[in-house]
Amino acid sequence: MQNTLRYIPLIALLAVAGGCSTYSDRPLLTSAQQVSSSQDDRAVLIRGQIVRQTSPDHYLVHDGTRDVLVEIGDRVRNGQHLAPGTHVEVSGEVETRAFKEPKVEARSVIVMGRTGAYPPAAR
Repeated sequence: MQNTLRYIPLIALLAVAGGCSTYSDRPLLTSAQQVSSSQDDRAVLIRGQIVRQTSPDHYLVHDGTRDVLVEIGDRVRNGQHLAPGTHVEVSGEVETRAFKEPKVEARSVIVMGRTGAYPPAAR
């Protein structure tokens, strides 16, 4: 009986730790280039600049490697105006599509700043 009791704290600790979310659950920064060859439902984090809006919920985002189509629904956008030139951080999942480039379905969008029209003016 005493041998069994000494394992209870360890079992309780493992049960609690199993349900905890850690910072490592957040996807690593992904390039738009990597999205183009990624698996369906892969978690991604993209930082880039909005090039243009292609439909009410779709935006082209350029991260320095290439453009990627990002679906940003009303709930995710949460009233934010996402004009060309807006720098964003998009967390979401890759959605592969037959005969088309994969796109990213956004779970969250953070506006990092605005610079004006895309592409930025030459200095």
